[in-house]
Formats: sequence, structure tokens, C-alpha cells
Amino acid sequence: MRVDHPSQWEVSRISGLDEPGRCTFSDRFHQRLDLCWRPLKYVPNLELMLEKYRPTKDDKATVRCLDDGPEHWQGLVRRPKEGTVVHAMRFFVEQRLFAEATIVWSGRRDVNLERAVLDSVQPQETNTPQRHWRAMGIDMSIASRFELHKSAAKVGRVTWRFRDASKPPAELVVERIAMPEYWLGTSLADWLAEQVPAKLERVRDEPFICNGHRGQQLFSECRAPGLAGLRGVRQLRLDAAWLCPVENRVYHLELSRQGKQNELSFGQDIQVHCCTATAGADQERTP
Repeated sequence: MRVDHPSQWEVSRISGLDEPGRCTFSDRFHQRLDLCWRPLKYVPNLELMLEKYRPTKDDKATVRCLDDGPEHWQGLVRRPKEGTVVHAMRFFVEQRLFAEATIVWSGRRDVNLERAVLDSVQPQETNTPQRHWRAMGIDMSIASRFELHKSAAKVGRVTWRFRDASKPPAELVVERIAMPEYWLGTSLADWLAEQVPAKLERVRDEPFICNGHRGQQLFSECRAPGLAGLRGVRQLRLDAAWLCPVENRVYHLELSRQGKQNELSFGQDIQVHCCTATAGADQERTP
């Protein structure tokens, strides 16, 4: 699912694999948008589904129909004691996908922004060779076979973990790390070597350039565990890192899989952008 949103609305929750789709956005003060989606085998009655948001006997909120929303969306505008909450639903017939959005306004309701956000909600094509991800300051395109497995947004460090469907799966880790002047007390090459587990043997260490920035790339490997290792299968890992002086961020990529060859490459399957990802864009796109 794709949604365009103000850049100050940051992702605070993302559903994992094998969970119903959900993406929650918050600003510095409170939750702003909660977007949920799931496939359905039937055409839902949206008016009936919206009944759960109508006030009960003890609820003093006022409710009216969402008559100023974009086409194909049905909803309710709920006014509790303070602020406004908009509940909107849509069924994408071709993809047979049900979507529900809850938008919270603590002050004045911005109808134009609300319409723009809801209008942007669209199912992504699933048969494209690459998928574009942009959120939490990371802007990247990766092969569609990779699915987001885990994510973490600690202070100053955003980490995304992807897996593909191979057995055993290939794993991709993308990190964006802030304030390098405080923690990068050594060269980037030495720091990158410290990220590799001690059990892996360093095979090749060479310069790496991404988006015009000089960085470092490190290839390492060891014997795979169990019977696979006895058959000559190796555990392969490729790390790359660079410092973007424009953003003052370090980007770190890690790709690992099992194989019998001592070669591993990011290739065109993985493209991570910097400099333009946070250069003041008003809108961010989050799949």
C-alpha cells in the first residue's frame, strides 16, 4: 500500500510479515494517521462497518457523514470534546482490498490535506521487479522479492531488515545512523570491520562509492552451520558503508546468504539514495 503524507508525520508502527497490513504515523505530539488494509473475498458494506464509530448513549461526541472526502471513500467525522477524528473506508474492487484510515486533528481540521492523503492511498503493484521504500529518512529501491521483516527506529539509528523467499533466505539490512561526529572515533573501514561477527573471515576489503560519496566495502565468509557446511556451503556476507556529508549520516548495508561461491554483490537490486531523501520535501511516500 502506498500513502503520501506530510514529512513531519513519521512512521511509529509497521505491521510485520504474516500480519494484516497496518501503518501508523505520528508527529511530535500525537498520532495523526492509522492506515489498515486487508484482502476480502466479498464486497463489504462500508456503511454497516462504519456503525462501530457512531456514539453510544454515554458518548457525548457529535458525528456526521464524511461528505467532503474524496471519491470512493465513505466515512464519519467524529467530534469528541476536543479536536476531530475522521474515520474513512474504501474497497479497491480490482485488487479486492479493503482499506481503513483514521486521521486525527487536534486543532482545526485541514480538509484539503486530508483529501490529498486519502487520494494518495493506493495498492502497490506486486509484479514489478523493484519496489520503492521511503520512510524514516531512508529512500531506497530494492528487488520486489525482498519483504520487510523487522524495523526499528531508535534515537539516531533507523534499521530495516528484509528477507527474500529463498531457502535459506537472503537477508538485507539497511541502516541510517545519525551524529557520526560523536561515535565514529575511527576510520569508516575500521568501524565497518567491527560490525562483522568474529566467526566470519574477512576475504576482501575495498573502497566503495555510493551517490558520489567515498565509502568502504567488506566481503566475509565462513562455513555454513550443520550439514550444509559439510557439503561445502559457505555463509556469505557483504557489508558497505559511507558517510553522507550533506546529511551528516552514515549509511550501512548488509547482505548475507548461503552459497558455494565467494562472490556476493548488491548489484542493481539494491539502490539506497541519500542527500535528496531529506532535502526538505513536503511529502514522503511510505509503502
